[in-house]
Amino acid sequence: MTISQLVIIHADVSEGLLWELNAAKENVPPQRLLVSFLTFERQDKKTRQKLYESFKKRSNTIFSGCLPERINDTTFLLFDNEWNPIPIKLRTWTTLIFFGRAIGSIRETLRSHLKKRGIRLGIRNIVIYVINVLLIAYYVYRAIAAYQQLPFGSAGRIAFVIAIILSSLVFILMLNAFMRAASYLIHRIWLRYRQVPEIL
Repeated sequence: MTISQLVIIHADVSEGLLWELNAAKENVPPQRLLVSFLTFERQDKKTRQKLYESFKKRSNTIFSGCLPERINDTTFLLFDNEWNPIPIKLRTWTTLIFFGRAIGSIRETLRSHLKKRGIRLGIRNIVIYVINVLLIAYYVYRAIAAYQQLPFGSAGRIAFVIAIILSSLVFILMLNAFMRAASYLIHRIWLRYRQVPEIL
């Protein structure tokens, strides 16, 4: 825990929570602790607030009663040098691009906050995601354009377009696997050469 760039504690109401928080408070600088409320995300607002209040009641003695009264849309808590909490909610544009609370949305929400703490997040996953989205949009567009020009009946056209889309998806998956493997190797070589720690 003491050598970790970032310590993440998932808020809950279990008995082991206090031990985790105490250990983090004693061994981790405040800038390197992140409390996640992702475990509450599937609950309605009323239930989320009740769960948060239970968490707050348990942890208030550790954080000297400085936690926010309400959770609202908060997804994470970071802390400043004095252990004052900094609520963070998922950015709207990330939830639109990544279709909700996917890992990409979480990564892009935290990127700027963690950068201020000297923690760099890799960008290869977001680059690959954008390439995939663009490729899918391109092939769907080409399939729709080809639909009007096919000399078959409606059923034949639909079957042909579906075949094009499926084959395009297979190609994209294969390309995606290749890009991930290649980017991982390049990334590891770069880190070995520069000897720079990074969270993937």
